[in-house]
Amino acid sequence: MSKLSLIVALLAAAALPACSDKQAPGAPASVKTLHEAPTPVEASSPTDEADDSLSASLNAAGIAVKYRAHFDGAKLTRIEETRTVDSRRGEYEFYGARLVKYSGAAFTSTATLLLEFDMQGAVKSAQATPAPLAESEIGIVRQRASLLRSHALAQRSTRMHSK
Repeated sequence: MSKLSLIVALLAAAALPACSDKQAPGAPASVKTLHEAPTPVEASSPTDEADDSLSASLNAAGIAVKYRAHFDGAKLTRIEETRTVDSRRGEYEFYGARLVKYSGAAFTSTATLLLEFDMQGAVKSAQATPAPLAESEIGIVRQRASLLRSHALAQRSTRMHSK
């Protein structure tokens, strides 16, 4: 199967659950599940070969964001996210396909978070300033990381094929 066919198949599979309007367990009413297909807001300029990154914008589960994804060869290593509505920021770090760290603004409060995950996805450490850390924040971070990672990889692959 070619890379383009694989991308089309993955995007089609991601769009299938878009019919769901269910809330994520423990998520506030303003946060929808990430089973919705993301609504692209705009695409950015082509990949910047100098620092091996790309920028894009999308509406991720009802929150408009701009992000910059950084790659080491074909591997996604980091995503820097800026939420358009309030300019709050977050940074996701990956090891392979695994989220290993999130640092930045919370989604349901004004707290600043620092979360670290092991390779099985379990939380190694979690901090919120000011405390306490709502358990729902961890789930939201995991879901957003997955959505942003998928979008960034699809954008990169599409742009690589258009060259």
